[in-house]
Amino acid sequence: MGGMVATLVAAGHADLVRAAIFEDPAWFDAGQQPAELRRQRAAEWRAELLANQQLTTDTLMAKGRADHPAWSVAELQPWSVAKHQARPQVLEYIEHEPADWRASVGALRTQALLITGEASHGVIISPELAQEAQALNPLLRVARVPSAGHSIRRDNFDAYMAAVRAFLREVAT
Repeated sequence: MGGMVATLVAAGHADLVRAAIFEDPAWFDAGQQPAELRRQRAAEWRAELLANQQLTTDTLMAKGRADHPAWSVAELQPWSVAKHQARPQVLEYIEHEPADWRASVGALRTQALLITGEASHGVIISPELAQEAQALNPLLRVARVPSAGHSIRRDNFDAYMAAVRAFLREVAT
């Protein structure tokens, strides 16, 4: 959710954004998923969220550790707490047709970094999609983090931070 929101803000408010970093954003195409499939996905995620909220933080942390062994303990605790704080209404956005990511990427007037992982690990942004995004806007750089899925910073923190730091050094000058 956050990556698409950040894309829309950066594209629509260049005066407020000096640079942007997008971590495997939800750049989906309109019509890519039928409305019924979007409603079904939202219902499934809502049910999972509500089920997770019935678990203790310790149980959620154990579940997170089992599902994501590469994540640090420092990430698991706040991730588990956030599961209890999330409201089911946040998932209503899934039911709506997605925003036009291509128009937003094309409208970027600030330097931006798109960080993606490996398709085999379940990222949203495939190498082909990253290449298309870069072709839409020469201000967009792409960094691929190995051994990472959608939660790139959690799956391979060191490589993620290396990409972020390199980008920030470039835009700081």
